[in-house]
Amino acid sequence: MKHIQSILLAGLMLLATPAFFTSCQEDAPEINYTMNVTVNNDFTQLVEAINNGTFKQPEAIEKLIEAIDKMNADQAAKLQAIVDVINSANASLETKLAAIEAAIKAQTLSLENKFDLLETAIKALPDYSSQLDAIKTVIENLPDYGDKLDALKAAIKALPDYSGKFDAVVAALEAMKTQLEAQGTSQAAIATEIAAVTTAINNLIAEVNAGNTDAAAALAQIIQKLEELKAAIESGGSGTPTFTNIVTLDGVTMPVLSAGIDKSDLEEDNWYDIYLFLSGDKNKYIEIMADGEHHNGKTLDLTRKEDEHDGWYWAVEMRNPKKLFQTFGEPGTGYPVFLSGTLLVKRIGTGTEFEITLKDGKVKGEGEYGDGLEHTVSLDFKGELEFDEF
Repeated sequence: MKHIQSILLAGLMLLATPAFFTSCQEDAPEINYTMNVTVNNDFTQLVEAINNGTFKQPEAIEKLIEAIDKMNADQAAKLQAIVDVINSANASLETKLAAIEAAIKAQTLSLENKFDLLETAIKALPDYSSQLDAIKTVIENLPDYGDKLDALKAAIKALPDYSGKFDAVVAALEAMKTQLEAQGTSQAAIATEIAAVTTAINNLIAEVNAGNTDAAAALAQIIQKLEELKAAIESGGSGTPTFTNIVTLDGVTMPVLSAGIDKSDLEEDNWYDIYLFLSGDKNKYIEIMADGEHHNGKTLDLTRKEDEHDGWYWAVEMRNPKKLFQTFGEPGTGYPVFLSGTLLVKRIGTGTEFEITLKDGKVKGEGEYGDGLEHTVSLDFKGELEFDEF
């Protein structure tokens, strides 16, 4: 063990002092770099050979993987050896990325340590471009898509500013989607999941850039979307609907920034008075009203009034912030209904988590019931609603 430690120490000195390395080469027995460098040689010396161009990728990566897996050291020591490469002023970016890729592919490093390495690399690399290269390297070389998303969350944590976090998420998801599409139609469902979530995240970022929502709040929603995407991927990307938490009005998509439900109506009568807010000031929203007994989990035809029953009737209203349309399913009232469209409101369990889907909506409200214009609207939402009294 002392012999191994002395070799590693010597290797670190070689990396830290290029002139010393050159001098030792001249005085020591000649090393034939055209031959394979094995794990009997110093790991750091192998890195130096790669840095000098002796080995090119992917051969260099394969040799690094072998060296990491056969290194006679615990995981902490292996991790430190790789971190030393990333921190070295003498190692090129290509060499650092090769070391990161080798660590991700190594069998003797735990997934947790691989995520720790990514965080360390992001903090050590000097600029966003190289940080993004490190993120893509890790994500592209993890075999499991759930692990890719966990790595992305680790990267978000390490990046220093919101702009970088947002850009990294979109870039990583695009890279994942490209990988999936290269595999053909067998992975089309998952690629579609990723595309939908990427669209929703881009909409959130646009709201932040427009000053309509707080960056921290948007990031929290992005993390939640990554969690939901991971769950969808792990279920195979099929049979589970993808909820992007967006409202599309007249072809323009808007992310749901927050959502609330009237507390007393829900707890006392099982009635749903739900607000999906589309602006930070909550002046832009879509309101949906339904009855837990009559409507929960059912697809409602928005083009017709309901038959008479006790409790609430369905209702959909939208403001921007002026009233765009107000519809109501109670028979015998003057409120308009939709020209086309269906609505599904589903309460998950007994808490405040809901799924809401409005498809193919076309509506026109005139006079006191709207702005007199025909609008198209659709939405899909899944999430926890905050209690309030509206």
